[in-house]
Amino acid sequence: MNECSATGIQTILVTSIPSSTSTATTPTSTTISVTSTGQVVSYTIFPDGQKVGCPSSDNTNFTVPGTNQAFQRECKTNYSGYDFSIAQKNSMEECLALCAKYNTDQTSHCAGVVWVWLSGDGTALKDCWLKSQINKTKMFYQNLEGAFLLN
Repeated sequence: MNECSATGIQTILVTSIPSSTSTATTPTSTTISVTSTGQVVSYTIFPDGQKVGCPSSDNTNFTVPGTNQAFQRECKTNYSGYDFSIAQKNSMEECLALCAKYNTDQTSHCAGVVWVWLSGDGTALKDCWLKSQINKTKMFYQNLEGAFLLN
């Protein structure tokens, strides 16, 4: 498995598309980052502010900084059912950090998340669905990313 963590990420390239061509689905920039382990992770920044790691984050592991909680990320994957909370977040990393906080605070067990990253509502904050269990039956959709707790 590839390891992807917020610590040790270094930006090496930023490209831009002129704002006059931007729409809700056209990125304004792409940031390509390299982790301390050498894995390349690309993030697309959309006009309304959300930061999307798919498809380069697909089937990578992400450890929430300051915790030992690692999640496997899966692009275009929804785990149906078992929702116990919803929050508005502008990145998958923020969504995973909230899940880890529930586990650390022992307020609820968070087994994983689904982040719906493009809904066309014009805001950076998107739905982060917290899951108490991960349904083995996966559903596949274009504009979302799922992740499940590994440990």
